[in-house]
Amino acid sequence: MLIEQGYDISRSSKSNPTYHITATYKGKIARILVRHLQYDSAYKESTIPYQVYKIDAFETVDEQEEGIKEIDFVVGYNFRDNVFACLSIDDFLDKRSRVVHEKEGLRSEYFNSWHLLSNYFISNYAKEFFEWEAEK
Repeated sequence: MLIEQGYDISRSSKSNPTYHITATYKGKIARILVRHLQYDSAYKESTIPYQVYKIDAFETVDEQEEGIKEIDFVVGYNFRDNVFACLSIDDFLDKRSRVVHEKEGLRSEYFNSWHLLSNYFISNYAKEFFEWEAEK
């Protein structure tokens, strides 16, 4: 998926990685933790006409504290439904898991979208450009 978007992808070479893959674009690197995008059981009896998922990014507070220092994004993928959600690590500063709605609702704008990752690279590229212009 990410390669199709024009990113260079590498797996982490660490034996116990904090993140699983890196995405690189024009020399900038994004560190990505990959997790399962699972059905949120809290919505099991819901009458909402679309699926609600959740991403459990971290199991412990220690793991969360370490991950926040080293990870840029958390991507949840659901193999059954062939869907994903890409969230910024900032969404996990105060919680270890997050809900993502398939349509309108909590974090629905991140469902099946790489726009946060794209914006990350674009903003870094623009920042460098403006710094270069200022040095002239």
